[in-house]
Amino acid sequence: MVLWIAQKLLAEGKSVGILTRGYRGQPIPVSAGDEIGTAEEIKITNSSDEVQMLAARLGDRVRFGVGANRFENGSQLAAQGVNWFVLDDGFQHWHLERNVDLVLIDAMTPFGGGQLLPAGRLREPLTALARADIVVITRTESSPGVETTIRQYSSAPIFYAQPQLDSIRKIEAGRLAGPVSSGAADRLFVFCAIGNPNGFIQTLSQSGVTISGPASGWLVSWVLASGGAVATLPPQADHPSSAEPRTSERASGARRSMPPSRKRFDESILAC
Repeated sequence: MVLWIAQKLLAEGKSVGILTRGYRGQPIPVSAGDEIGTAEEIKITNSSDEVQMLAARLGDRVRFGVGANRFENGSQLAAQGVNWFVLDDGFQHWHLERNVDLVLIDAMTPFGGGQLLPAGRLREPLTALARADIVVITRTESSPGVETTIRQYSSAPIFYAQPQLDSIRKIEAGRLAGPVSSGAADRLFVFCAIGNPNGFIQTLSQSGVTISGPASGWLVSWVLASGGAVATLPPQADHPSSAEPRTSERASGARRSMPPSRKRFDESILAC
């Protein structure tokens, strides 16, 4: 959604900045110089996979403020001419006043099971939906039940959005190469670095991709201490040799940022 909003603002000729904490990534001090916060600077820093993905898609058309102090980063970007800011994952960021609060609700796993952390996945009670200016229900075209629950707490307009398979690309030398056809591999194992892995699998299936197995067919271990991922294939007999691993774009970003000693993929990798 951050990518989509930034692209829309850019199409209208706006000067856009993205303010993000950059989960488990290295902060980028925008005050260090005019080139700090550009896509080229982000490319050479140990920023998070999501920031790397946004920078790769948007290039130097936007500026980035990466770090916990979004007010300071936003002030620095404003001094450099940025006047439209998109906060990534900023609904609970009370230090900044916003013009519009947009809340996304995943129709596959709405309302975090109804429980607050640590019992569930909600950061705030559902009454916090009253602060929303816009609500977007994702991964479906219609969900009357979710709408009914939202209406108990919010009168904000409700929209729907669904992810679409943009392209399938091969990863070569740690970088995304050109698009390949969906028939590049007959069967695929998949893994991802998003909050709803089943949603990624659903998107691939709806796009006509044949999947041999989800992440459970692999031994996939996210090494939080290093911010990287280690994936080891089971013995060759455990899966067809024609099956290629496929990953989400964010997971491929995490893989690119791993120390070389942790990259242990022995098969071809495709990124979606």
